[in-house]
Amino acid sequence: MQTTGVSEIINLINIVCTPFSLLGVFYMIHAFFQSYSKSFSSRLVFCLAISDLVLSLVNLLEIIYPNDSNCTVIGFIRVAGIYSNILWITQILLVLYLQFVHEYTGVHKTFPYLVASNVILSLTPGTITLYNIYFGGPLNFSVQFGECFIHSMWLTSHVIVLHDNQGLFSLQGSANDIGKC
Repeated sequence: MQTTGVSEIINLINIVCTPFSLLGVFYMIHAFFQSYSKSFSSRLVFCLAISDLVLSLVNLLEIIYPNDSNCTVIGFIRVAGIYSNILWITQILLVLYLQFVHEYTGVHKTFPYLVASNVILSLTPGTITLYNIYFGGPLNFSVQFGECFIHSMWLTSHVIVLHDNQGLFSLQGSANDIGKC
């Protein structure tokens, strides 16, 4: 499958799934504010919903404005949203582990630390990429398979050296040529 086919499939998935994701997120946020009991577990799920809202809005922006001009902003927000989702799910699992396996009752006191660690860790990859862009490093934001994401300049040039009994020869190309093999 060529790159354009993959981009079209990803774009179609975004068009179909983003409205469902937004509906789910808005339902979770509405349920959180309608609940009188703002328990520790509901606050964790609320933070996961906010993180998913950010990622869904980025998908929606890419559907509405599918150009490369705002790729740095959208890529930064996308990376932060993806890592934030991963971290919140991991933190929820860690909290469940502490509560059920170790029967730790003071786990609710860790909420400010969970939020702080999530914000710092989810912004780190995008911040490092912005630093690389500013100082001319190998990382930048570019469109890959129809989505803005971190792209490494190290992947754009490679050399494959093959050795056979006849002698030594090399092939040169770019990362974009890999899908054409």
